[in-house]
Amino acid sequence: MGVRQGGILSTDLYKLYINPLLDHFQNTTYGMTIGNVNTNNTGCADDIAILSTQSADAQIMVNMALDFANSEGYQLQPKKSVVIKISGNSNNTKMEEDNLMMGNTPMPNVEQATHLGIIRTTTLKNNIQSNTNENITKARRSAYSLLGAGFHGHNGLDPESLLHIYKTYILPVLLYGMELLTPSGKPLEQLEIFQKRMLKQILSLPTRCPDPAVYILTGILPVEAQIHIKTLTFFNNICHQSEESTEKKLARRQLTVCSEDSNSWFIHVNKLLRLYDLNEANTYFGQSNKENSVDHIDKELCDEILEHQNCTNVRTILGPKVPEQSKPHQGKTSPNPPTQESLRSRQ
Repeated sequence: MGVRQGGILSTDLYKLYINPLLDHFQNTTYGMTIGNVNTNNTGCADDIAILSTQSADAQIMVNMALDFANSEGYQLQPKKSVVIKISGNSNNTKMEEDNLMMGNTPMPNVEQATHLGIIRTTTLKNNIQSNTNENITKARRSAYSLLGAGFHGHNGLDPESLLHIYKTYILPVLLYGMELLTPSGKPLEQLEIFQKRMLKQILSLPTRCPDPAVYILTGILPVEAQIHIKTLTFFNNICHQSEESTEKKLARRQLTVCSEDSNSWFIHVNKLLRLYDLNEANTYFGQSNKENSVDHIDKELCDEILEHQNCTNVRTILGPKVPEQSKPHQGKTSPNPPTQESLRSRQ
């Protein structure tokens, strides 16, 4: 194929290589649709998922992928090619019990599998809980791997460097994929507890230290606020896509058709925009005025979140002003620090 594994351009080159197969899927009538929007496949590079509500359609698309692999001279990994049967509220989402075949080999039915770094299971609830547990495990493992570099509170690096390491190497792992899963309740609480415990250890604070003090000293937003920023940033990326993109078509369709009680991700985004007193999601599609675009909103979103009720405790202690994000508290310093001679004279 000429695509070297691990190279800088390997992912982009493989996207070009595999794109004819994705176009083939997109131009067929097989597989899953949401309204009139074709959503029968999703993927990046060699990590592709086929979506269908009918076993017959899914089998046809598997055969298409197998034929493309044979014609291009590469083999599909049978152990990584699995089937997950999603259980939904509607009977239309339940597939038959027939096993899908990859050539002469049956594809195994599993309870969960990883796609693009996100664990997919049979239900949305299990998706959120499984990814929360996995992210916490990976974030803790990342923290342990940095202990040798001084990532510890006692006799380690200075707090500002530790916070920079935390935001660079640990926080992205902890919140990976959460803008899509939008956790709430127990999973969100687990993420918040992990972050607060980690920050207290970095600052060498006791576990009984009040939570607002941690946010004041570090300038880091609560997990829920950070997920809100990631969610609206992802929505911003969808707004900037072309009108022919699947994501933008799906966004327009869901915001027009779905009710407020829907579990659609775009309805959740609309509720977030209302939460921060912003315009409806429909108004951000095709905005030509830069001041009304999502880019302008994204710039002021951190300040808006800090002013909201999620940081009520912090605001109560500090008053109307809250520390800016990513700027840890520097402590109170004297404008005229004492010299050695002045200290001796005091003694």
